[in-house]
Amino acid sequence: MLEKRLYYPLSDLHNIDATLDESDSYYFLQSYIQENYLHYRYSYPDIYTLEEISNMINNFSLFFSKIKDVSGNSFSSPVPINVFRFMLLEDMSFSSYYTIKRKPGYVVEGAYWSNGMFYSVREDKPTDFETYQIVLYLDSLTKTLHNYP
Repeated sequence: MLEKRLYYPLSDLHNIDATLDESDSYYFLQSYIQENYLHYRYSYPDIYTLEEISNMINNFSLFFSKIKDVSGNSFSSPVPINVFRFMLLEDMSFSSYYTIKRKPGYVVEGAYWSNGMFYSVREDKPTDFETYQIVLYLDSLTKTLHNYP
């Protein structure tokens, strides 16, 4: 059963069940990056420190995230549209995360809203894992209104 949460911080993402299956998660992330190439991209460790990117993501997901209703009206929501997770294999294909015997790879997990998305790539361990990459995408309106760098 999926856990109901009031907000989705980066530090707890590994404890939150995905709402998309692995295949949908993989193809969603690929298409999101291609279709939203004009969104602003913030990343760790390339540009920002872990503390800086975590603060940006947590502020976004708690205060600035928006979703649209069927009429196209936006409203604030700390609850994302979907949470995704999959195993990224060394050949850049994907595999199931929710299985008894996983193939070796990296866990890619994230959440998205109408005005932005974040994901992380981490070591496949339940606790004390190493995070290799964290990326935040924001649309230009959110970046400008909320003074993101």
